[in-house]
Amino acid sequence: MKKLVCLILFCAFSLPSFAAVIIGKIDIQQIMATVNQGKKANDKLQAQFKKWEDELKKEEGELKKEKDNFDKQKLLKDQKWIQTKQEELQQKFVAIQQKTQNYQMQIQKMEMDEKKPILEKIRAIVSEISEKEKVDLTVEVSASPILYAKDVMDLTTKVIEYYNSKHK
Repeated sequence: MKKLVCLILFCAFSLPSFAAVIIGKIDIQQIMATVNQGKKANDKLQAQFKKWEDELKKEEGELKKEKDNFDKQKLLKDQKWIQTKQEELQQKFVAIQQKTQNYQMQIQKMEMDEKKPILEKIRAIVSEISEKEKVDLTVEVSASPILYAKDVMDLTTKVIEYYNSKHK
């Protein structure tokens, strides 16, 4: 019985402290897309991606032309030539696929390398703004399983403005 009374008293006195919890939210994706350094990093990644994409499209176009020529000539050629040419075309196709995978991995690595220092700065700014705004808990909206929270303070705009003013 004493335990029950203690539990009720504990809950009664601790409930008002729960009411004072201030939750903040941020949208990292919006911040990364909006801050100046994030835009520069994204532009750099897009430029490299476009360069590699154009290179691969050119190689694929050349391979398609070779395949079309092969299809036209194979009726006039012997079996050994056909087999050799098929193997050659297959090797070129595999090489293009491997190059595509390599470029994808390089883009992912570049993205991590470009965004990691920005995310570290954002994390520090979020902590600073959360303390300044007296926020008890700050969650990232796209990664959070929280579907609803009453009185959530959106810190995204403040983080973007502070980041751009501090890191030009």
